[in-house]
Amino acid sequence: MESLLKAILAWFNADTSAGTVYVAVSGRFNIPKAPDNITFPHIVGTVISDVPDYVFGNNPTEQMRFQFSIFSDLRGDAGALEVTQIRDKLRTRFDDAALTFAGSDYTTVEFTRDIATGPDESADRSMGTQDFRFRAVKL
Repeated sequence: MESLLKAILAWFNADTSAGTVYVAVSGRFNIPKAPDNITFPHIVGTVISDVPDYVFGNNPTEQMRFQFSIFSDLRGDAGALEVTQIRDKLRTRFDDAALTFAGSDYTTVEFTRDIATGPDESADRSMGTQDFRFRAVKL
């Protein structure tokens, strides 16, 4: 799983051009939690599930559900808009991504968008999530 998390971070950091999710959050993407007093907006990544699939006679497959949580300190319509715009950029960057696993013999088979929630508001921030399903095969 460590190689997958490194691959997700590397993919996020690889495109710093204008209009990307990286620029939208100024590179603030952390796994599995954000540091104290982080600046908004930011994204936190969390593994929701990780299930190995060993089928007799086939190469081992890793299946994971990964969640990106998007946080904004804006409230109301402005917060909802910011969360939605960041989620759209996140989808553009990660949907059908072909991640590279440095130092690993896994290859990406699938990295596709799944469930999304929000944007929702709490007392001091707006938040939304985007889940992705991931599958990799060991060569």
